[in-house]
Amino acid sequence: MAGYLLALVAILGQGPATIQEDEKALADAGLSVQGADLLTFLSRRAKEQADPTKIKDWVKELGHESFEVREQATARLISLGPSALADLNKAVQDQDVEISRRARACIQKIEEGGRKHLVSAVLRVAARRKAPGALETFLDYARLADSEQTYDDVVSGLEQLSQGDAAATRVLAEKMARGESPASSVAATALTLVNPAEFKKRVGLLLGSSEPMVVFRAAVDLACLGDPSGIPTLVNSLDRFPKREKGLATHLLRKLAGEGALPAADVSGESAKEWLAWQKKGPKIDPVKLEAAAKSLGQTLVILLDQGEALYLGKNNAVLWKIDNLQFPLDAQVLPNNRFLFTEHQGNRVTERNPKGEILWEKKVEGPVAAVRLENGHTFIACKTQALIFGPKGEEISRFSPANGETIMKGVPLPQGGFALIQATPQGGSRYVRYNKEHKETAALDVDVRTSGGRFDVLSNGNLLITEIYNNKVMEFSPAGKQVWSYECDQPVAAVRLPNGNTLVTSMTQMRAFEITREGAEVWTFKAETRVTRAFRP
Repeated sequence: MAGYLLALVAILGQGPATIQEDEKALADAGLSVQGADLLTFLSRRAKEQADPTKIKDWVKELGHESFEVREQATARLISLGPSALADLNKAVQDQDVEISRRARACIQKIEEGGRKHLVSAVLRVAARRKAPGALETFLDYARLADSEQTYDDVVSGLEQLSQGDAAATRVLAEKMARGESPASSVAATALTLVNPAEFKKRVGLLLGSSEPMVVFRAAVDLACLGDPSGIPTLVNSLDRFPKREKGLATHLLRKLAGEGALPAADVSGESAKEWLAWQKKGPKIDPVKLEAAAKSLGQTLVILLDQGEALYLGKNNAVLWKIDNLQFPLDAQVLPNNRFLFTEHQGNRVTERNPKGEILWEKKVEGPVAAVRLENGHTFIACKTQALIFGPKGEEISRFSPANGETIMKGVPLPQGGFALIQATPQGGSRYVRYNKEHKETAALDVDVRTSGGRFDVLSNGNLLITEIYNNKVMEFSPAGKQVWSYECDQPVAAVRLPNGNTLVTSMTQMRAFEITREGAEVWTFKAETRVTRAFRP
């Protein structure tokens, strides 16, 4: 297993892998690519996770006199993921320099997600091989899907193994009926893909489960089928969910309720009582809108500026799509129907692309810093010296340039019309300025913004959300300029307020994106080996 770490590096950060890429990664890690051997790997791994004494033995072997034993112990500990972290953190303090060094390396790789990517490759290849016993092995392994962060890979494998197989579908239905978490949830999600009708017949058991995660997943699975029957249970269970899932649930509910149905999350906070009152009114839910919102729930678009890449991540940070060869993308937007809008500053253009990176629409402008597709199909583009709006065919609708020698650092259109800009002054300062539809200034504040490019958030209550990169703060100000909220972190680059009231932040020095609650609790993170400069949720 001497090549294990190199194999991890090879598959980290990649998009959906081909079978050749997966097989190469496994071969480089010293793993067989034969179906039966991969099932043995998964079965053995499940047993090893249940035996904590082996973790301590492998930590000791990090200092073994044999290089091969040290490498094998390193590989095994990384492959265990978070369950090994407690012992590894202790081992960092070990007087044996080799144990300490390797423990630190293991922790770094686990936190980067290397373990997850290797196991994901095993799951993908094993599903393609369809070796005898694969379905049962996957269902047994499903109990680790949460700790492994391989939920989606296990579901995808079960779908491949069960598609068109009546006997396999019955096995999934039986596993779903047991109500275990997460194994029954994994089986249930797979069943929505191979036999939705069978899933709907049995989902009541999961919605009535005493386990919050089982309830959450069952309601979301129904929503992914455009079925709103799980929404009342979702609302009634909000206070039972973990912070991450409560945030996702309220994000979904906000998208269904629409503007004005409830006080904005940034004004009221998220209250289960508010949602219960909304539910009692019997709101009409559009099945098409519900399905689209549920299927994109928890997905995130992140921008790796220096790489010229955009990664579209699934709920467990698996890379669903990777779009590269972007020319210094300062801004991006997730559009409907798997489309993306990119502000390519050094390419002097704004492009709309599909997941393959193919350009579907393009507007050439000098040095764009931000761009937003509007609901009417027009596109707002901010450049250094002007803010413009173009029609679907690229025709110019309007143009504006700031007065007094000020230049544009950031820009965003406003829902009621008009736009807001962060403008650099000739004196070296910066101002937040709002303009109405007639391009008349309606409000202005001095702000401490030092970097150009991208959007900022003007909230529904008129508050301003910005990052003060060199003060190491994310700041929210009232329209009058009063500070109403702040969060401290290392060099925040951008911040976006989500519909549920949480905030997505990217950090320059930490090279990551993360989601925090109003109270500052972190509920999601994505880390890269390069600068992560933007993060957006559909």
